[in-house]
Amino acid sequence: MIKWKDSFSVKVEEIDKQHKELFNIGAEILAAIKSNEDNYDTIMELLNKLTDYTEFHFDYEKKAMEKIGKSLSDEHLQEHENFVMKLKEATTIDIDEKQKEVLLQMLNFIADWITKHILKTDKEYVGILK
Repeated sequence: MIKWKDSFSVKVEEIDKQHKELFNIGAEILAAIKSNEDNYDTIMELLNKLTDYTEFHFDYEKKAMEKIGKSLSDEHLQEHENFVMKLKEATTIDIDEKQKEVLLQMLNFIADWITKHILKTDKEYVGILK
């Protein structure tokens, strides 16, 4: 899992804080996957936690923009919706048999998506919020 770097900062304190929390939840999922315990329930709880926090974060971004009379682009909103759908799909897959393999693939997807989204899409609007 990728770790937070200063280059990910969008220079908006609350949004950076929320992005860091997304990385922290990802790290919790990775730690659970790497443990040798049978922790399917824990991992599913963490995936649900990530989904819930992601929805909270996306809603925060949308409302922050609306508060200043702006809106996120349709493309940006679609990226958010697609990501949440992918997270929700992950919690419905029966991953008990190939738990680590499936979850590592999911975690790689999450890390890649978050990194690209923060570095490209989020940085497009942050100047407006400063």
